[in-house]
Amino acid sequence: MEHYQQFLDTLDNDTDMVNIILNMYKEEHGEDIIKIKSCYENNNLDELFHLTHSLKGVISNFFEQDICDLLEKIENTSKSGETPPSDIIESACDKIEDLNNQIDKIIMS
Repeated sequence: MEHYQQFLDTLDNDTDMVNIILNMYKEEHGEDIIKIKSCYENNNLDELFHLTHSLKGVISNFFEQDICDLLEKIENTSKSGETPPSDIIESACDKIEDLNNQIDKIIMS
């Protein structure tokens, strides 16, 4: 997490709370990359909109603005009934995967 310290600061440096929140994120959103790719491949734009909207809200709490910007592009495009460009889908999924790997390292430490 690029902005781990900022996230930690918002929780008054309560590492137990950080671990609870990160574990909840992994439980609730750990498979979202697979879901995003599936929605994209099946042109399920309504589900893609709802999924990216929800995920953007959660990730914004981690101060990951670059990911949020990509998710917002996907969200807005799918909401308008258009298929988002594949490069945006790939970039978002890559960045989410990196975030998930960083979160795993934090949880395990």
